[in-house]
Amino acid sequence: MARNTTVEEKILKILSKELLSTSQVAKRLNMRREFASGFLEALMQQGKLQKTVVSRSIVYTTIGKPILGEIEQKENYIYGVKPKYIEQKV
Repeated sequence: MARNTTVEEKILKILSKELLSTSQVAKRLNMRREFASGFLEALMQQGKLQKTVVSRSIVYTTIGKPILGEIEQKENYIYGVKPKYIEQKV
């Protein structure tokens, strides 16, 4: 019997792969931003996520994942600059 994946597990799986904002997490999981925000804050309080401010956005990732390079890449995307060293996802 297949086990249903909880919202918490889905969020942790998504954020273990990349750095995302609250709105991006909500869009990927097809839920309201306010609902996703509550889950993200709860997971952060439990010590499962870390929160970083990038420009005017708050982005989340799992604990222990190096994020400095990803933040720099994310800022480049925010400002419309795509560095050559970032591979495009297909």
